[in-house]
Amino acid sequence: MRNIILVVALSAANTCWCTTAGAQGTSPTAAPAPSVFNYVEQMPQPPYDLGKYLSENIQYPENARENNIEGRVIIRFVVNEDGHISDCAIVKSVSGDCDTEALRVIKNMPAWKPGRQNGKEVKVYYNQPISFKLEDPEPVKDTLNKKAIVTHTMSREEEDMSPDIKPTPPPAMIYTYVEQPPMAGFNLLAYIRQNLQYPEGAQRAKIEGRVIVKFVVNEDGSISDATAVRGIGAGCDEEAVRVIRNMPRWKPGTQNGKPVKVYFTQPINFKLTNGR
Repeated sequence: MRNIILVVALSAANTCWCTTAGAQGTSPTAAPAPSVFNYVEQMPQPPYDLGKYLSENIQYPENARENNIEGRVIIRFVVNEDGHISDCAIVKSVSGDCDTEALRVIKNMPAWKPGRQNGKEVKVYYNQPISFKLEDPEPVKDTLNKKAIVTHTMSREEEDMSPDIKPTPPPAMIYTYVEQPPMAGFNLLAYIRQNLQYPEGAQRAKIEGRVIVKFVVNEDGSISDATAVRGIGAGCDEEAVRVIRNMPRWKPGTQNGKPVKVYFTQPINFKLTNGR
């Protein structure tokens, strides 16, 4: 008779554990944090009027004015740990002249107040839109007489800084790295062994392999958004996801002492062995 062995390996975005038969303990290995963050607990901000700075320093390119070129340039840059600006790049272009002018002014900005994560200054990406617009104060035939207007459109982070604007709060961030990773408050290995069923179709087809399920451990420890990010088919993917979705609540991950949503990945190996 063929015996069925379900081998379960435990892993998380923050910490990895490798278990073997007869192992007496676990050995955690911390994963590195990203070098440049997209989101941090305290976003970077300029200690000056950014709109005024841009309006006073950007010049509408003559060639763009003559050819009635308008539009919005979006520049992505990095605010470094000391607040200086680097790695400026165009992510949305209008024209060569407008792009170059927008880059010039962004590169020359005074230092910002840096972003912070876990109480430390870190590098953070920031997107800055700048709109170039021509406006006729009165009907004219000569395009060179048109009034050139450079407008500064606030990004979401800037709106959050303004006391006069109350934007809709963004959805809760789902972390990949946290100070205290989430953990099962029960024997996860035993739970999976007791509940996972090797699909009959996979057994008949002698299909073996590893299914990796990614899911979110929410602030209250509930499990959501389970999906197979690596599968072997024949019903094994669906079975692995089913068992993960039905897990009891976990102890949630925490950041700065508060429960937060955290991604977690769970590999499950399906293996058939021959025996009597």
